[in-house]
Amino acid sequence: MNHRPSDDPHGDPDPFVGNALRISCADAIELVTGYLDSSLDDADLQAFEEHTSLCEACQVYIDQVRRTIRITAAERDASVEVRPRDFPSLLELFAQQHPRAGDDSASSDQDGSAP
Repeated sequence: MNHRPSDDPHGDPDPFVGNALRISCADAIELVTGYLDSSLDDADLQAFEEHTSLCEACQVYIDQVRRTIRITAAERDASVEVRPRDFPSLLELFAQQHPRAGDDSASSDQDGSAP
């Protein structure tokens, strides 16, 4: 997908003529994922790289996206302790508070009387 501007409806054949930035920041932002995935076609890649070489705001945005990717990848790869050390006591407490229907050990009401 080529994001270079098309003919302007007001008669200007190319509103970016004379402007070093051939695409807008909004266009560059739309291309960031493709750029980071190395999936841009040659025309989009050239326009993107020209824009970001001159636009500090877009450089900052790309850096933020890269940092976000690194952080989320690191968190995803970190091992997580699924079972707390006190899991047996938590399981017992849960069983006491939420008895299953038909379970003989839970045949009394909360006040201790049988049904």
